[in-house]
Amino acid sequence: MNPYRVLEGISIAAYAVGAERAFLGLKETFDVEAEAARCAKEEMEEAGLLTVPVEIVLGPDHYLLGEETGLLEAVEERLPLPRMARPYVLGLHAQPPNENPTLVNNVETLSNVPLILEHGSAWFRQSGTGDSGATAGPPRRTSLSPCSFVSNSCPMRGHRGAHPISSRTTLTQLDR
Repeated sequence: MNPYRVLEGISIAAYAVGAERAFLGLKETFDVEAEAARCAKEEMEEAGLLTVPVEIVLGPDHYLLGEETGLLEAVEERLPLPRMARPYVLGLHAQPPNENPTLVNNVETLSNVPLILEHGSAWFRQSGTGDSGATAGPPRRTSLSPCSFVSNSCPMRGHRGAHPISSRTTLTQLDR
């Protein structure tokens, strides 16, 4: 998976939900993928192409890191065990009364976001299988897979951070 496209998807998703920061979670054994992500992040930061700070987090190589709430635990430097509450209910670094709802997505989904905005949803649906309307198929190992992304939104701004983004909007067109 292209780390630049993953980071662009993270940046678009963070903008769309009004996130103030984002995390890219990788298993600690993915050293080649982590270095590629770090290099892409540095280049995109220097070019001003990220809408929020992105932190690359290396988590333990346990299976549960692939479970979304286990990923939150790993980002918070705890064992990657599942939480009872879903991330959109009780998110990353949540402290009552701030529930800090958190968006969690995988890199395949996020890497498709820039392409969908560029080519439109009808184009993306063509890559589906039958009635799926999206990509599907057997899991495959790509350069950043399997890992996940976490972005914590800031509901304290008086809204949940929703920003309308029209089809064919590029990252550079987003109002920072």
